[in-house]
Amino acid sequence: MKLKNWDHIIFQSNRWHILLITFLTIFLVSCNNSIRKVDLTIISEGNIFWNEHVKVSVHNEQLDSSNLIWYLNDKEVLCSSSDFSFNTGIEEKRYIVKVKYKDNKNCYESNNLYIYNTKHYELLKSCYDFIDKYHVETSISVSVKTKNDIFSFCNGYTSLQSKLSCTENNSFFYYSITKTFISALICNLIEKGFISFETKISDIFDKTMFNGETINVNSTIWQLLCHRSGIGEYTSNYKIFLNNPFVSEEWNPLRILDFVEISSLNENAYVYSTANYVILGMIAEKVTNKKLNVLLKEHFLDDLSLNTVKLSPQDTINYSLLAHPHVLPNTEFNTNNIQTTIDITSLFQVPVMELIGMSSWAGGGLVGTSRDGAVWIYELFSKEGTAVSNDVRQLILESTENSYKGCEELLSFGICGRRIFYDDVFFVGSYGRSVGSNNLAFYNYNKDVGFCILTSSNSDKNGNPDVYELLCRLYDKL
Repeated sequence: MKLKNWDHIIFQSNRWHILLITFLTIFLVSCNNSIRKVDLTIISEGNIFWNEHVKVSVHNEQLDSSNLIWYLNDKEVLCSSSDFSFNTGIEEKRYIVKVKYKDNKNCYESNNLYIYNTKHYELLKSCYDFIDKYHVETSISVSVKTKNDIFSFCNGYTSLQSKLSCTENNSFFYYSITKTFISALICNLIEKGFISFETKISDIFDKTMFNGETINVNSTIWQLLCHRSGIGEYTSNYKIFLNNPFVSEEWNPLRILDFVEISSLNENAYVYSTANYVILGMIAEKVTNKKLNVLLKEHFLDDLSLNTVKLSPQDTINYSLLAHPHVLPNTEFNTNNIQTTIDITSLFQVPVMELIGMSSWAGGGLVGTSRDGAVWIYELFSKEGTAVSNDVRQLILESTENSYKGCEELLSFGICGRRIFYDDVFFVGSYGRSVGSNNLAFYNYNKDVGFCILTSSNSDKNGNPDVYELLCRLYDKL
């Protein structure tokens, strides 16, 4: 197994006896801002995975070991020698060990040494095997949430142009995973009596606000939630990028609906449309007299400490931390036999990342990390979760009963049910697909676990890597 970007090499003899030998060439930065190179050999003996004890040593004849300061998980420990030992906890997912050297003239700091438990080692191996199999270069962020544990992993470049490495701090557009938040919010508002499933668009808004050819104002909230309003899609209308009014005008979600295409299907016929959720977002704002980003914070984000989750464009987004969407060879936007991966932001003379949020909003404008995505999907569906009441959770789950019929998937209440592994294993959650991205957030009851996989490429087309394969790999290791 090829383990990329690791600060150590693992040699595992058996479950209870592991020898970790790490040869690090570490650049140490002095307090006077000069840079010196010092070679260190860090040795850890004993079972570092689900063990009771770990011993770490650092050997360097140039340094006085009495001046060494050890840190465990960023906290200084009382140890000023070349050997450092500590006891491990069963529930810990990993430990971060670091050493500093400080004397009267110099102050040096090592890189982090990551020590993982056995279960997380298997999950890491699954991620790296997947990446090595498909030679994934673009960013991928993975998180797995159980009741008492969370595993996170990231790899690749957030932009192939800038060669910026993906870290746990990088956010991705959630795209349609956003709809799980909106459906839960709408169900909360129904539970509190603001609206009902029978409430129509025309009960909330003046029908003259909408284009009667594309928006059926008699559509009910239930129809909007279930994509049975007869309202067509707009995300395939590329005019929204080529002639987007948001560049020069004040942003208004109503303008998104200008790009809805006329649907040939009748009311109550299933047609997946992000426009349904844009309208649901507008309804939530109207009946509460609050902005949608404020409602999401009040109902979910603050209580669950989902601090990285932001709604574009209403929240302030740090776009420098957002992974860029990429298209792989011989796929959407890259059909001219170009055998290189393209950063979509380079194709337009407009701020693409900002426009994605402005054009998606309640239908796909949330950004966040995979860690917060996994926490959300777990808290939404687990019986141990606190995102919604049991009544609301059951209501949302009942919408998936007929969502999987053979090869046909019908998304209802922003989610779907899918059998993608063994016949007796059922996942519920949402995709987050767009040109240049392929995400998922799914929950499984068998093991009470939530998964969130975020990528910055359209990785399930034309034989390219499929995130569902990675989901199955991860599930199998739990």
